[in-house]
Amino acid sequence: MFWIENEPLIFSGVKGDFRNALINGSAFQRELDAFDRLINPLRLHAAILRKNLEKGDAAARKALRVVEEELKTKAAGFVVSNTSSPAAAYILSVYCVKWGRAFSFD
Repeated sequence: MFWIENEPLIFSGVKGDFRNALINGSAFQRELDAFDRLINPLRLHAAILRKNLEKGDAAARKALRVVEEELKTKAAGFVVSNTSSPAAAYILSVYCVKWGRAFSFD
């Protein structure tokens, strides 16, 4: 994901490979990149566990719950640590439905 602001930006990419293009110069983009670095390893682990679930791996279900809880904790921690950030507001807007009303930042 990327964000474009009304300030000087540097776009680096290859024709036909927009998904892997880099955009630098935006404070908001740097915050989103920091968030992605924090949770992408967990997202990858969860994706692997979901594939194992499809293969009938019973242990993967329990491991997936643990990884998803850690994802939620890290994402919420990022929001709490960056309360005045537009990136935190964006992340909260994306995850709030999945977290539900029962989730608290206490």
